[in-house]
Amino acid sequence: MTAITYRPLTFPALLALELPVLQWIVDELLPRGSLTLFSGREKGGKSLLMFSLAVCVAQGRGFLGRSVRAGPVLLVPAE
Repeated sequence: MTAITYRPLTFPALLALELPVLQWIVDELLPRGSLTLFSGREKGGKSLLMFSLAVCVAQGRGFLGRSVRAGPVLLVPAE
């Protein structure tokens, strides 16, 4: 097995990177291909909000006034 060495980038090298353009599932809220952690205080409505988000993405309907790109959804309600 080959070890991977961590090499920090210089600021000019970081600025020179060509990053891919983000594609959004929920406009300006949820980027495609992302892993998202949604957290908050207990009994704050997180589960209900995420269930609503999942349904909107699965059906391709708008969410909180934002456009949504339809797609598959995996909701993991882990406490």
